[in-house]
Amino acid sequence: MKPEVEWLNTMAKSGRVTRYHNTPMITRQTIADHTWGVVLCLLWLTDGEVNNAIMKAAIYHDCPEIETGDIPAPAKVQNGVLRDALDDIESRFINSMNIGVELEEWESEIISIADTMELLLHCKKEIVMGNRHAQRVFNKGFSYLIDKVTNFKQCDIGFTLMPDKFRYIVKQAESFLAEIQLWEPV
Repeated sequence: MKPEVEWLNTMAKSGRVTRYHNTPMITRQTIADHTWGVVLCLLWLTDGEVNNAIMKAAIYHDCPEIETGDIPAPAKVQNGVLRDALDDIESRFINSMNIGVELEEWESEIISIADTMELLLHCKKEIVMGNRHAQRVFNKGFSYLIDKVTNFKQCDIGFTLMPDKFRYIVKQAESFLAEIQLWEPV
C-alpha cells in the first residue's frame, strides 16, 4: 500500500476507537463521533472563526488512541507512570503520522474546553435517556470545566493578557455551563 493510503487508512481507523468502555452507555460513541462534536463546539465557541492550526489539532487530538484505546482521564491523573507511558506512545504516534500541530497555550485550552463541552453534551443525552451511569461522568466533566473557567477568570493578569478571542470563548463556556444543566435534548 502507498504511504498516503496507509496514512489515510490508519487515521480513519483511529476514528473507530470506542469511548467510555468502562461506563455503560446507551449510545456507543466513537472517536469520530466525539471529534465531530468537538469541532462543532469549537465553531460555536468561536462564532465560526477557528484558525487552521486549532482545527487540525482538534481533529487529530484523539487519533493516537488507535494505539492506546480510550484510557479514562482519572486513570491518567491518578497514575503518573501510566500517564508518562501513554504520553510516550502518543508522541511516537503523532511523530510517525506527522500530525503534530504547534499551538499557543491558550489555543490548546480552547480545544480542551470544546472537548469537555462535547463530553457534557453526550452525557446529558445519555442521562435524559435514563442512563444513571452517565451522571458521574457528567458531574466530573462539569466540575472540571467550571474549575477551568473559574481559574481563567481569577487569574486577572493572565486573563487580561489573553487575546480578546480567548476571553470571549471563556464567556461562551460560562454561558454553556449555565444552559447545559437545564437542557433537555430531544
